[in-house]
Amino acid sequence: MAQPDDALLDLIGFEVDPEVTELLNINARRLKELPEELRKFKVLKTLIADANELTTFPTVIFNFKLLEMLNLRANKISRLPTNIRELCHLRSLFVDGNDLEELPDSLCDLTNLEWLHASGNKLTSLPRRIGKLKALSVVNVSRNALEGLPLSIVKLSSLESLFLQGNKLKSLPANFGKAFDDSVQVRLHSNPLVQPPIEVCEQGLLAIRAYQDELQRSEAVVTPRLKIVLIGESLAGKTSLINALVEGKSKLTHIQDRTHCVSIVRWFPNEDVVFEVYDFGGHEVYYMSHQYFITDGGLNIVTFDLSAYVPDEFEKAVGVWVKTVNTRAPGSTVWVVGTHSDLCDAEEIKKKSSDVESKIQKLRVQLKEEVEVQIKRLQDGGEDNQRDPRIRETLDHLLYLQQHPLRVAPSLLVVSSAEQLQGIVDLKDKLSRLVEKEVDLYPSLRRALPKTWSLLEGEIETQREGQKIFLTWEDCLQLAQNSGLDSDRLPPVLQYLHRTGRLLYYGNNPNLSGYVFHDPTRLVEIFKEIFNHDMEGEVLNEDSLTGRLYNMTLYELEQSRVDLRERGLMTRSLLQALLRGSVDQSEVDVALDLMKHFGVCYAVQSLDEATTPHKVVDNPATDSKEQGEYSRTNSDTYRFPWYISSQEPASIQAIRDEGNTTGTETLQILYQITGFYPPSLFERFCVDIHPHMQYRQDWKGGVVGFSKDMPVLIKSRKRSKSVDVTISTRGRPDGDIMKMRGAVFPLADTLHDVMNEWPGLLYSVHTTCPHCLQQGVERPHLFPGEWQYRQSPPGVSSVRCPLTFGRQTVKAILLYMPGATGATMSAYHKQKIRQHWDTLVSQMNTKFLLPTLVQENVITDDIVEEVLHVGMRTSSSRDSREIVSAECNGKLLQTLLSRGDRAFTVLCRALREGSEQGFLADLLEG
Repeated sequence: MAQPDDALLDLIGFEVDPEVTELLNINARRLKELPEELRKFKVLKTLIADANELTTFPTVIFNFKLLEMLNLRANKISRLPTNIRELCHLRSLFVDGNDLEELPDSLCDLTNLEWLHASGNKLTSLPRRIGKLKALSVVNVSRNALEGLPLSIVKLSSLESLFLQGNKLKSLPANFGKAFDDSVQVRLHSNPLVQPPIEVCEQGLLAIRAYQDELQRSEAVVTPRLKIVLIGESLAGKTSLINALVEGKSKLTHIQDRTHCVSIVRWFPNEDVVFEVYDFGGHEVYYMSHQYFITDGGLNIVTFDLSAYVPDEFEKAVGVWVKTVNTRAPGSTVWVVGTHSDLCDAEEIKKKSSDVESKIQKLRVQLKEEVEVQIKRLQDGGEDNQRDPRIRETLDHLLYLQQHPLRVAPSLLVVSSAEQLQGIVDLKDKLSRLVEKEVDLYPSLRRALPKTWSLLEGEIETQREGQKIFLTWEDCLQLAQNSGLDSDRLPPVLQYLHRTGRLLYYGNNPNLSGYVFHDPTRLVEIFKEIFNHDMEGEVLNEDSLTGRLYNMTLYELEQSRVDLRERGLMTRSLLQALLRGSVDQSEVDVALDLMKHFGVCYAVQSLDEATTPHKVVDNPATDSKEQGEYSRTNSDTYRFPWYISSQEPASIQAIRDEGNTTGTETLQILYQITGFYPPSLFERFCVDIHPHMQYRQDWKGGVVGFSKDMPVLIKSRKRSKSVDVTISTRGRPDGDIMKMRGAVFPLADTLHDVMNEWPGLLYSVHTTCPHCLQQGVERPHLFPGEWQYRQSPPGVSSVRCPLTFGRQTVKAILLYMPGATGATMSAYHKQKIRQHWDTLVSQMNTKFLLPTLVQENVITDDIVEEVLHVGMRTSSSRDSREIVSAECNGKLLQTLLSRGDRAFTVLCRALREGSEQGFLADLLEG
């Protein structure tokens, strides 16, 4: 062994033998260059030097002739040298988060390269010869400035994953869809794509292939279309404004005619374009509908009554609506329009306009700073954060938000829909200029479709004159035939029209897959009936007993009012009566299935909420899992959480006290949502968790019940600068920790999925200190939530609570992922893997899982080598590749069985993280 080198010892922190060392990790050392002493590592195969301060590519790297993996992430490197081709054994190159403006064409001479990660740079193009990299399986060039793709990219024959999101791509190569196997994962969101349209690309390769095949069969047709969404307070003048724009004359809306939920108007300002104008009801009960209609690529107009405006109410009149758009569709365009200007004199208009414009500017700065705070929090989290794939994914998203802020027009538009139509002509002119000069901001104005698709869209529109709320699959097949489309070419068109909002089609829902909801305005009618802003006053009143509620007694009417107000309950008979004017009675089942799919309600069986919470509201889904998540039940009652007004029952505290037995502790995951909080988010979450609950009791802002036979308590609490959502369970950590996690984390994953529907939502995740909870501390200490996905530091079995000045400790298994690398996996988890062995071996995408398993220290790079090279075949046939994949998967699973329970947990997480293999995690965790 060579003599110790002091310089190397100072750099690395421990003694190594350069002559035999194959892996060197010198990340997060604040290095501005790599020292020449590293030349001594003659057999180095893996170099990890990420999160340093390198500005140039270190030339010492060319001394590592056997180098296979190079990680230079999160540095400040501006270019890669042309002689990078000398690293001929390189298989993995990670240069994410640098300042690269191009990749040298010589990179295409690295014929052994399998993984290329260059996201978060400044790339405007990819090397022309990239198709020469026949071994390349993973390419990540997301969050760059790519304006096009080289034609040779379709020659990447080994490709498994291609990440292109967050660029400036407008089109794809003509044979892109045909070039790759259906199993290849392609991400293209957050690009201004028009050919194919982004709504096609987001569906995946099958849809892209169908679109490009159809273009070869028929000519391309461009139909300029723009969605315009009007939102604002109730009585802000939205509907009257639409009437003035569309009809060109004053048509004021009376209070009794104000919008319930959403209405949709098609406006043809000229023969070249159509505006689809969405008018939202401003009452709070309609907020839940916003997320279904506010989407990327449209123009959002926030309206408020200028005559009634006072500076102290800017947030209510304007701010909350701008934040709604920013949270639901970040990066979109917002215009702010003050209405009722005819009721103000010139000085009042000037003064109020100045105040609103000043506050809009402050709001833009505030939104920018809120994102920067979240970015800084993650970037300052130390080396563990920089290596944590979950943190990196969150950070990437935040950086995208920072680079694509909401486009809020700085100047206020002032109009009146009264007789003189003040400002209406100017607003129309501004919309016309938008179509002519700002087309790049709105890809839908340049979208190209196959002629057959455009014909089918027209055929479907003609069906809107009928009374049905849906078309059957057979109806659509006939319309497709009329348009020149075969049955197998119909689903991609419907999926595209669904994503553009032209219709609704849910092909993956067994109860809804046979229907196409061809007129969303008809469904709006359903929402109007169910979500009336004054349900008790306008609908559930005694006058209704001689109308649509004719089959109810006075007692039943009063009971319905109480059930709805206190518990959010509606009986099937009541729903049928409410919908009587909107849908045929034979369509009620489909309407209810649609509302359940939207997360508006869920079916309940027992109404006995006077008993203890663990005996109420049985969930049939958990008792009859074989029926499936979307199966219909014979329930006669549905809960709509938005209507619940009852407060937390006093009995809940008694149940908590019962659980505080000796040896039990609380595992509580806290989501802290800062900035804007969507008013409907918690209610939607309460609906979506229902399949996980065995028994439950709900109140406004809370749920108590059982999940996987463990007690759970879910609460929402509004604080001065955040909204906290907590998910808790109690048990004995030493024996029940896996059961406790099994109860809490599926609910947390559900909340995470709901929050992801609001891409601009800012939040952090924490584990609440169990000791503080035991002591009833009002502001308990919050440990980092990301610890729950990491191994505890070696030898650490407890962590001190800072609020007690370190006098009290918390068990590490409540804060970190249980189990340790090298420990024995429990019989339970081994049995789960063996039970589903054949499915895992045939379906896992091993190459996608390996980075997470390595980063979490579950396996080493040596194990990766063994897994990737086991059972290698020289044949290039498809069958041979499948055999190799199966053998690799088998080798990986055998290795994981020799690790601890943490290996099982990391495997499940890796399956869920972007590999589209979450169903395998469901099998293992079920």
